[in-house]
Amino acid sequence: MEDKEIEEGGISLGDIFRTIFSQKWLALIIAVAVAVIGVVGLYFMNKPKQEYVVSFVMKLPGSTDSPDSYTYPDGTRFHFTDLMSAKNLQKVKAENQDYADIDVDKMVKNGDISIKRETLEIIADSKIYEINYTLRIKASYFQSADIARNFMVALTALPAEYLKEMEIDYDTYLTASAKAITYDTQLSYLQNQVNYISSLYNTFIGDYNGSFVVKDGKTLSSYKADIDVFISNNRAAQLKNEALEKGYLKSDEALSEYQSSKFEKERELEVAQGVYDELVKVLKEITSSTAIFDNPQIIEQQRTIKNLEQQIADLDRFINGQKPDAAFDAAVKSLENDIRKFTEDVVEVASIVYSTASTVSFANSTIITTEGGMSIMMSAAVSVVAAIVIAAIVAYIVGWSKQKKSAAVKETAPVYFEAAQAQIAATEDKQEEEKKDE
Repeated sequence: MEDKEIEEGGISLGDIFRTIFSQKWLALIIAVAVAVIGVVGLYFMNKPKQEYVVSFVMKLPGSTDSPDSYTYPDGTRFHFTDLMSAKNLQKVKAENQDYADIDVDKMVKNGDISIKRETLEIIADSKIYEINYTLRIKASYFQSADIARNFMVALTALPAEYLKEMEIDYDTYLTASAKAITYDTQLSYLQNQVNYISSLYNTFIGDYNGSFVVKDGKTLSSYKADIDVFISNNRAAQLKNEALEKGYLKSDEALSEYQSSKFEKERELEVAQGVYDELVKVLKEITSSTAIFDNPQIIEQQRTIKNLEQQIADLDRFINGQKPDAAFDAAVKSLENDIRKFTEDVVEVASIVYSTASTVSFANSTIITTEGGMSIMMSAAVSVVAAIVIAAIVAYIVGWSKQKKSAAVKETAPVYFEAAQAQIAATEDKQEEEKKDE
């Protein structure tokens, strides 16, 4: 179907397009210039109004959903608004040279970063909810969307990073054992350390399941089985009994410690014996002599006295004891080294478990979206349309002006030609008359 020309004031669309096309190079130059200026101008004028937005769900160990407040295993408190604190922003900025130009102090001061927590119902009337966070930062702080995306993702990963790097005193009993001046105390602390490690694995298994793979295919249940086998060997108790039987002294300080302890136990025994004698005296006055020793108070006091006497006897064994032989000392050090290895393992396991159990899921595949202002694509589209319109108008005006001048020249040319011919004819007539007069 052929296009029909619409005439307005005697000028058809065809005439208009021919006029514009006659100035095609001028139109092209103007269109390109206007488009470039428009894209740059619109983009940078609107960029301060743009925001980069990241929506995500965060799961932390021991929390059933995305919490507004959370306590890390080391006791440190975390609130979701901490993600936009100046301290955390500076921490993320320092991790990557690409973030060097980001003015995080200004960002916080001007309130150009915000985070919102909202509860979303997944299915209507189902009472099934999901906690969603939305992090927003003004686009003007970033050189590109990629830098913004990476920076904002790094912010959301801070809780997991803290879980991975946090320092917990998993070796409390082990440290105390190294300071002990007696074998009895040292070996008791080592036993406590092993039991503590076992309890940690029980907690991990209870929270994350025994089939949780820590590394190299080894599960939490495997780690727990290793420590259980170690505990069943009861090496600490065996060495403790050997030290008691032979009265091994760990150091010269140990002798003073035992002597001081014996003095305290003797005083306790003296008091306990006095209480016992007083009880017997009172009971003899109110009951028969044969029933006295069936009294629960008498029985308990007898037990107390017997325990104190045994403790004093054990202390005497150490006071009159000897330095340990090299084999015993080596056995204690070997036990300590093995427990230290178990402690190092549980520290690594805890770090892996806590950081792995912490997850961040993003609402869309691109992670980041742009809201507000005008995007570069929209700026380009608007600028191109405006450039075409402006170029067409200018080209038409210039073309029409040239056409008008050309028409004016054509209209005046015949008049000048006729006048010139008349002038020539008059001149010729005059010349002929002059010849006749001669």
